[in-house]
Amino acid sequence: MRYDESVTYLYFASQSWTNVISSYTYPNNHVFHSLLVKACATVLGDDPWVLRLPAFVAGVAMIPVTYAVGRRLFGSAAGYIGAALVAGSGALVFYSTNARGYTMICLATLLLANALAKLRERPSVLQWSVVVLVTALGIWTVPVMLFPAGGLALWFVLSALHGDTSEPRADLLRFGLALVATSLLALLLYSPIIVDGGLATLTGNAFVRATSWRVFFRQISQSVVPVLAASTLGFPIVVSVVIGACAIVGLVQERKNSSLRVSMAGCMYVWCALVLLVTHRAPFYRVWLFVIAPVALLAGHGIIRVLSRVTLTSERFAGRAGDLSVAVAMALSLAIILTGEVSTSRDTGTLRDGERIAKAFSTSLRPGDRVFAPIPSNAPLAYYFVRAGLDTTHLSSVPSDSSRVYLVVNTAEGFALNTGLGDPLLRLFHKARLVTTYPSAEVYQLYR
Repeated sequence: MRYDESVTYLYFASQSWTNVISSYTYPNNHVFHSLLVKACATVLGDDPWVLRLPAFVAGVAMIPVTYAVGRRLFGSAAGYIGAALVAGSGALVFYSTNARGYTMICLATLLLANALAKLRERPSVLQWSVVVLVTALGIWTVPVMLFPAGGLALWFVLSALHGDTSEPRADLLRFGLALVATSLLALLLYSPIIVDGGLATLTGNAFVRATSWRVFFRQISQSVVPVLAASTLGFPIVVSVVIGACAIVGLVQERKNSSLRVSMAGCMYVWCALVLLVTHRAPFYRVWLFVIAPVALLAGHGIIRVLSRVTLTSERFAGRAGDLSVAVAMALSLAIILTGEVSTSRDTGTLRDGERIAKAFSTSLRPGDRVFAPIPSNAPLAYYFVRAGLDTTHLSSVPSDSSRVYLVVNTAEGFALNTGLGDPLLRLFHKARLVTTYPSAEVYQLYR
């Protein structure tokens, strides 16, 4: 278990239903996702695989929905390739096995794109209902749903203004009604949190508060390489370059070889750039995970266009795209396994030996003993303390003169003994004895 997902369970999903929907102590509470995690844990227990079920199901569901969107926008062949790239995406594999709400945002983005693409062709009460429900639930999961939802909304409005929808004026009116309905539903869903802590809990917390322009532009420029590296997690560099090049080809061909007079990708880019400029706050890289599926579809479209030009016929690959997609998915999956980057990633914080450390403490801790585990070790260790039936106050109490004091040093995260001893509560301790060594951690007993 990683730090963020452990916090999700300990602080929210393991608490009462009321606490889940009303507590926003940390933005870590992806409310709708946390509710689903709690439901799974209530029925199936608190094993890691249970807590990860909502994220996993959403991640797997992205594959057929990516195909559905790709088929509607670029044709069946591009849909197959795009779905294969999503299935073999290391970043999406990682977050599909991490109890966080980001794959639910990715899925919501695809469902919204599919519904709006259908509405572009003909009006439907059912599809407008999907738009309202999916967008509101996405925002209730993580407010960053405003990035993809706003971009897709801009695309639909510009399409209507260009006369690309079935009933342009009526579609704009329906869009306005859907926008009002979505806003009211999202406000209703967040009302327990707003009543409990005020609107600033959502809009003014430390993770979304605006920074100075100087800091903003520095953080944005410094985040480009990490974002690209994280989004191509597990891929050899040559594979990443090829996929990126194909995506650029697909972007260029987007309007030439599809029914899109208004670029969906362009609208999403413009909207996200505007939001960043208005908020001037650089988000975590994982906020951009929703971009992976659209890029995969553009890459799929680009691959099909390149192959069509090489062979001078697109029909040859139209019937073989399914076979090609299976080969692509298998090759990417093999690359992820061989590189091991997904399983060894330190993203969202790790304590790889947390379960073993907790089991060792379960037979040695006495009442009053204190265990120090600096972030990101504390939450995973607390999770495994709960699993082992240990009192978690061992991790938070102030040590007394008679208590034994232990320090967990997370060597895999780059920590050393001196790093932990920098804690103000440990200033009285000047000696340390190594108790146990683990592959990714060390446990010391401290002495005054």
